[in-house]
Parts: sequence; C-alpha cells; structure tokens
Amino acid sequence: MMNTCVSAVPRSPKIAYIRILEACNAKCKMCRFAGSTDIYRLPLEKLKQLAAELAELDTEEIRFTGGEPTLHEDLMEAIRFIRSLGLRVSTITNGSRLKHYAAELVDAGITGIVCSLDSPRAEIHNTLRGTPRLFEDAVEGLAEIDRLRDREKGGLKLVVNSIVSNRTYDHLDEFIPLLDEIGVDLWRLNPIKDVKGMYLTPDEIKQYNVVAARIQDRLQTSRVRLNAVNPFIFGTSEEEIEGCSKGKALTYSKCFVPLYVSYIDAKNGSMTACQCLPHRKGKPLSVEGVFERPFKDIWNESQFASNRQSFSQVAPQVCTGCEPANVKWNKDYHERQLEAADYSFSWDS
Repeated sequence: MMNTCVSAVPRSPKIAYIRILEACNAKCKMCRFAGSTDIYRLPLEKLKQLAAELAELDTEEIRFTGGEPTLHEDLMEAIRFIRSLGLRVSTITNGSRLKHYAAELVDAGITGIVCSLDSPRAEIHNTLRGTPRLFEDAVEGLAEIDRLRDREKGGLKLVVNSIVSNRTYDHLDEFIPLLDEIGVDLWRLNPIKDVKGMYLTPDEIKQYNVVAARIQDRLQTSRVRLNAVNPFIFGTSEEEIEGCSKGKALTYSKCFVPLYVSYIDAKNGSMTACQCLPHRKGKPLSVEGVFERPFKDIWNESQFASNRQSFSQVAPQVCTGCEPANVKWNKDYHERQLEAADYSFSWDS
C-alpha cells in the first residue's frame, strides 16, 4: 500500500499541464492574460519531444492551458500525436471557438474539454469575461461536441469550470438544467482567488451555502457530477467562512499533488509541481530550463524531488489557493490508498 505520509516520491508526473501560449481572445476580469496578443506559441516539435518524454515516464494525461489553447495553429496535430503515444489529452478553453473546431477536436481524439462558464445567465458571464456572445458560443460548442462524441465509448469528457464570485454566488443552481441539456459530465465550482474585489463577504458565503444546498439536492436527479467533495466550497463553520471571505481556500488534510502534477510554462521554460501555484516561480517548488535537458532528469533531480516531498507534507497548512478538484482528488486518493503502479489518475472523476 502507498504510504499516506508521503514518504515516497513518484518517478513521473501523472498529469502534465502545458501552457502552450499566452494569447487570448477574451478579456476575463480574473485573468492576467486577458486580451493578450502575445505572439509566442510552443513550437510543435518541442511539444512533441516533451510529450514523447512524458509518455516514456508513464505520464497518463497532458492538459493544454493558456491563454486560449485553441488559438494555437498546431493544436489538432499535437492532439493526434499525443493520442498516438497512448496518453489522454485535454484542453482548458473559454469556449469561444469550440463550435467551429468541434468536429476536428473529436476527430483528433481529444479526451477532455474543460470549458469556463461562470454563470448560467449569459449577460453576467459575458460581462465577467469581457467578451460579447462568449456564453452563447461556449454553450453551442459544448452541445455540438456532445452531439458528435461517442458516449458509449466514454472517451471524451465535458467539464464546466465555474468561478464562484460575488457576481455569481446567488444563482448557480440555475446551471444544472443547462448542463444536463448540453451533455456536461462534470462541474467544477472554484472559489474566486487573487481578485479581492470579487471575494464573497461572510454573509454572502452564508447565502451561497443556501444555494449550495439546492445544488446538492438537484444534482441527485442530474447526470452531471460535481468535481468537488461537496458544493460547500467555502466551508460551513464560522472559521472557514471568515477565512474564505479573505481569499483562503479550503484544503484537504493531506496533499499528494506536488508528487503527481507538473505545470509547465513553455514560454518561460519553467515548471511548477502544482497547477495552482505557478506563481511560485524561482522558489523551491519550481525549476527552470525545462527544454534544456531531459524531462526525467529535471523531474527526478534529487533536490527538486525532495522539495516536492517536503511541500506535500506542509501544503495543507500553508496553501491558500487549492482548487476543490484537487481537494477531492486528494481525499479520494488518500481513502483508496492504492499502490501508485495500480492507480489510474484522473482529475476529472
């Protein structure tokens, strides 16, 4: 059985997030790449080399992030190549181009779409994302992909990621009929972070918890599953509510994420051992020069491995930005206590 005190350091990441560009065609209020016209694109050959190295290490999934990954002109070829290696491949997207590329994405073999939808009310979502018709385009795109995919094979999951802020907290239960209608499999509720003007007050969190109770009830008759421990993502105790109102997200009592997750910023050639903490660049949980030497040498470098192990042990006490999906995965992983070699890794479960 795996030591739940995190005494072993896995020799490979299970999932690798790759920021393949910074350009974006949306102007989201909560993103530092809003409206970016940056010209960098991770070259296809570099991406293929990195993917091949990850495949040799038995990494199970590569997830593209940005910016807006669908702006990368080689995205479809990259997806096909990664699938040829036997890995799952997914992308995070604002959904603006999903309808246009739905058939290509499905044909290329993509295994996951993680689309941002913050409110079931189009005008609110479009305002938060600073882009007219973004909600409508994303919803139409998800519905089209659902129409094209082969549900019986179950190879492609549709995930909606919702940022819960003081603009959206009071009506999120309205999402459920829409998510059912467009074929969404998993729903992520993430508390707003790093945008202080959008935090919920303690009273707003208590009002959200009334909505969360309705969400929990309505999901019982929905095909959609929540990718969190429960919808009460800001907690229920006075202490939890007070902390979350100041931007401190809930965590789980044990953290395995830095042992299994690689977040690669291609433009800067840096890697962080958690997708929630790319801002720790230059600190012990990050390394530079990702494309300058074999990935396995970087991942397994003794000091970096030791840093990841050490951080795993203290993360629940020091982290302020854990995503509910990570909390759920940590909880599930700890409770199952499977041996690493037998554990099929999936954030989207």
